[in-house]
Amino acid sequence: QLVCTSPPYNVSRDYGEGREGDRLPLDEYLAQIERWITGCAMALRPGGVLALNLPFNIATGPTRSGNFKLSKSWRGPLARRGVTGRIHPTWSTFPLSAWAELAVIEAGLLPRRGITWVKSPRDGEAYATSLAMGNAANPVARPASERIILASKERCWRDGQHGRLLDWSLIDVAKDVWFISPTSGVRSSWHPASFPEELPRRLITLFTNIDDLV
Repeated sequence: QLVCTSPPYNVSRDYGEGREGDRLPLDEYLAQIERWITGCAMALRPGGVLALNLPFNIATGPTRSGNFKLSKSWRGPLARRGVTGRIHPTWSTFPLSAWAELAVIEAGLLPRRGITWVKSPRDGEAYATSLAMGNAANPVARPASERIILASKERCWRDGQHGRLLDWSLIDVAKDVWFISPTSGVRSSWHPASFPEELPRRLITLFTNIDDLV
């Protein structure tokens, strides 16, 4: 009924295979995300929901110039959409979540209104993990939020009439902005990715019934 996932961000994080494993050429990374989305769509039943957590933007390459790192073939999702011809060498970020929303539609899923996750220990206060602000000539926004892309398979309703959303105590969960504290920077020994359990808890509350498979 629900696939809730957050793939690697291609930002050189070590997931057990070295930092290079999370720094692919951009078109290869996007092709990988397309395969994940296609696989998730196949696993969902009609009325099922994909919840895909991604950053709004990612840095585009490990080079000092900040240029996109592309494979030599220039094939794949970028070339297919004609994006490679519009890439400018001065770009320093790529709009990952916006691109992924289009990939979700191309996979045949129905787009839903997504959610902005503000990393916050309390409502109204955003927490940024980076201190980088650029300089006076080129200020850089410090990321304090991420996107949760939502999409349904074949239809936007599920079977059964006993969903928990009828409980008015959950009215804040139905908002499209969630203030949730990020997990600690210290990763557990059994999983390399930090991820707040409150995110899947809310998604399960919104999009599943008792005994559904998540």
